[in-house]
Amino acid sequence: MAPEGPTAPTEAPEQPLRREREDETPAPSPIAGRLRGKREEPAKESRAFPLREGPNHQLQYWPFSASDLYNWKQHNPPFSKDPVALTNLIESILVTHKPTWEDCQQLLQTLLTVEEKQQVFLEARKRVPGDDGRPTQLPNIIDAAFPLTRPNWDFATPEGREHLRLYRQLLLAGLRGAARRPTNLAQVRNVTQGKEETPAAFLERLREAYRMYTPYDPEDPGQAPGVILSFIYQSSPDIRAKLQRLEGLHSLSLSDLLREAEKVFNKRKTPEERKERLWQRQEERDKKRHREITKVLATLKASATPVSIKQYPMSREAQEGIKPHIRKLLDQGVLVPCRSPWNTPLLPNLVRNKEHQEMELPEQHRVQLRILLSSKPSLPHYTILYIQA
Repeated sequence: MAPEGPTAPTEAPEQPLRREREDETPAPSPIAGRLRGKREEPAKESRAFPLREGPNHQLQYWPFSASDLYNWKQHNPPFSKDPVALTNLIESILVTHKPTWEDCQQLLQTLLTVEEKQQVFLEARKRVPGDDGRPTQLPNIIDAAFPLTRPNWDFATPEGREHLRLYRQLLLAGLRGAARRPTNLAQVRNVTQGKEETPAAFLERLREAYRMYTPYDPEDPGQAPGVILSFIYQSSPDIRAKLQRLEGLHSLSLSDLLREAEKVFNKRKTPEERKERLWQRQEERDKKRHREITKVLATLKASATPVSIKQYPMSREAQEGIKPHIRKLLDQGVLVPCRSPWNTPLLPNLVRNKEHQEMELPEQHRVQLRILLSSKPSLPHYTILYIQA
């Protein structure tokens, strides 16, 4: 039985490394690296190599430094938020650094929560291959390939390196398995574009929702049709209307749709400009609706008598709707309170358009027209307000 190898030492080697050449720079010691990590700002790129080739082509071991672990944790999203990005980071560390079993535990403890780590281990142990290459359920084979306690693997021997290689492969498979999420498209559909949100920012939030609530990668060309549909129908109304009218919509890529959406967004007016435009439209409507009322001289028939018609019943909505019009006509002096045998019922009319709905204030003059001597083939429509001369 081979003696136990120096796995994950916590102190520097007893004897310093010898240099092959006098001009070769000696490898820094772990203690010096830790002290430098406290004095210097942590670097964004890792320089730690737990297993690297030293003099005489022998593997030398240096543990991860605190600055490396700090940088990896601070400059990458958590596993719960973006499992794909963190899995890619861990994969690059496993490939370049070739960490030992203890280093893998330290890495996972730093980057994952306890629950995430347990889920990764569970998924990895499901994928341990048997003698036939397919996943096995034999506990002894699973424990030998992916142990939960510190194994007796010597990285200085070919057998130990093979154990570590398989362990790292299974660890990556477990990370990818734990990253798969149950599909929840309802959460994706809840992501809609904000009023002042740019199309690019909205698309990024949409992609993030796909990563978080589905097992799909939104960057995968095979998932492009679903992302395109979500981008179109969950955009703001003006952008959605423009995108739906594009010719050859089925042949456009997501980049093409993003450019069209940016054009619509950049043509939008500022809130002040929109307010000024609405004010001008309202002023034009007021001028058109409340144009100057001219007097119409009419001659009564000899047998004419004052016409008095009882006011028709009006709904509460109509009564409230005509109040602003009557108040405005009173302020302008068009209507004057008086007692007269002549009476014309009000006919409030609800008018709707794209921007608002309100009551109009026409009056009924059909009965009055019957007692007038017409000097013209026809008189203006009955909504004109007649004033007796």
